Amino acid sequence: MQLSDEINNRMATDNLAKQLSCSWFIPGGTADPTAEQIFQEIDAQGQSFFDASGDDDAYTGLISFPGDSPNITQVGGTTLQTGSGGSYSSETVWNWDVEYYPNDDGRGSGGGYSTQYEPPSYQQGVDLTAYRSTPDVALTADHCLVYADGQNLTDRGGTSFAAPLWAGFTALVNQQIVEDYGAGSVGFINPAVYAIGANPSRYSNDFHDVETGNNEWSGSPNQFTATAGYDLCTGWGSPNGQSLVNDLANTPVWTGNVQVN
Repeated sequence: MQLSDEINNRMATDNLAKQLSCSWFIPGGTADPTAEQIFQEIDAQGQSFFDASGDDDAYTGLISFPGDSPNITQVGGTTLQTGSGGSYSSETVWNWDVEYYPNDDGRGSGGGYSTQYEPPSYQQGVDLTAYRSTPDVALTADHCLVYADGQNLTDRGGTSFAAPLWAGFTALVNQQIVEDYGAGSVGFINPAVYAIGANPSRYSNDFHDVETGNNEWSGSPNQFTATAGYDLCTGWGSPNGQSLVNDLANTPVWTGNVQVN
């Protein structure tokens, strides 16, 4: 068992945190059946697992594990613009391409087609390819602030910021579930997210659809470009606050391994 599997297994067997995130990947790593079994256990007991989709822009071949696993939520990155008082203004695909950062060609929101996994059932309505596509969702990955080693590190970027932000958002969903039901958690959100994306009115209320920008780079100069709805840069986009909290909190929830209404 790899060290990553040991860590994942501990998170599953402890079953303490109902929302988890990770930013690791195995360079050149192929599908890991042991890890997938652990991810499925995590899903079955109502935990939500978010993975950074990667910082190498558009994928042109193998997506290193677990970046295309269909059993966890893959999170891409955006550049956020705010208005007066920090209010939401707009988002575009996070891409530190050669135009702005000459030393960071291929540094942006990871996305593309898996070469290993068929489309999971929740992606059947996303008619893109015969393989699992990624990411599923996205959040802020640019101009981020980190406090580390006793100092503030400013203007940082990466989907390693976006994945834990989604985990933090999901903690708010789980908090509301406990308030409404007395117990439970939202668990694996992908089926609910793709169902929302397939419903235009729910989607427009629940998500910020990121329609500008791309994750192109010199190794993939023509792919991929953000479009309306799902795309291979930011998935379905970023959460629209309380509206998505409400919708996810009203999906079936879990108390231990028992599904409740």
